[in-house]
Amino acid sequence: MFLEERKLDIFRILPDGQALWVEAVKGRDAAKERVAQLISVKPAEYQVHDPQTNKFIDIFTKCA
Repeated sequence: MFLEERKLDIFRILPDGQALWVEAVKGRDAAKERVAQLISVKPAEYQVHDPQTNKFIDIFTKCA
């Protein structure tokens, strides 16, 4: 399944390094847009997790 079809989880990284779940979105583009919105409202480090692979992914780098 392609990243545009997957549910992705957005996490805010707390000062102590722990990840706090924020919300789930469908697809890389939605995750990229939502993280940008979140940063503008509450500046912080945000990471996107792909539960299918159980890995955090870089949504700002285009994959082939």
